Amino acid sequence: MTDDAFLAELLGETPPAPDARFRYDVLARVAQRRRRAAALTRALHWMAAGGVAGLTFALAGAYGMSFAAVQTLAAGLGAILAAYAFPHGAALRPSAVLRLTAPLFGLRR
Repeated sequence: MTDDAFLAELLGETPPAPDARFRYDVLARVAQRRRRAAALTRALHWMAAGGVAGLTFALAGAYGMSFAAVQTLAAGLGAILAAYAFPHGAALRPSAVLRLTAPLFGLRR
């Protein structure tokens, strides 16, 4: 990313001479685009999870299951997912798992 021509493709215009401010603007815009894309992805994941949860309770109610029964099933499914996700996350990034679970056990890092 040291070539001004490459950076100009990201920003859309080429400066007449090498310019540090131009490079900073390009990097700031690229970082902003990445942050927005990451935020959009997180929002879509939360919307999908909420939609699935709402749809599950609505469909179970439509089929005659009580709220208590659906709640019990949802808690069991959550426990199964947590039992899968915790070791999977620990295998990928052990430090992240320790950082997130340390407050639950009263530990400090």
